[in-house]
Amino acid sequence: MKLLDKQDNILGESVDLGVVEAGKSKEFEYFLYNDDADEVTEITVEFKSSEIEVLVVPKTLGAKGKEVLKIKWSPSLTVKKGLKSEFKIKATELYK
Repeated sequence: MKLLDKQDNILGESVDLGVVEAGKSKEFEYFLYNDDADEVTEITVEFKSSEIEVLVVPKTLGAKGKEVLKIKWSPSLTVKKGLKSEFKIKATELYK
């Protein structure tokens, strides 16, 4: 399972959300890509920062499937360097 940006670039183990002013929120759209030959289900995505909320995550993804992942960042502090947050993707693989 991979996380892709809008240009289909594979993101490593973190996302760079840039700078958002404290007290405001910004939504981001990425894509989950199932690079496996089998369907996956029970997909969860967790971010290290508690200020990131997962809004939309697919429940299942077919083999080689790609679906939207939407998140929202609502920072409590404004930081000059922006936020770079690690994430974990978990899923159950279904074998045929």
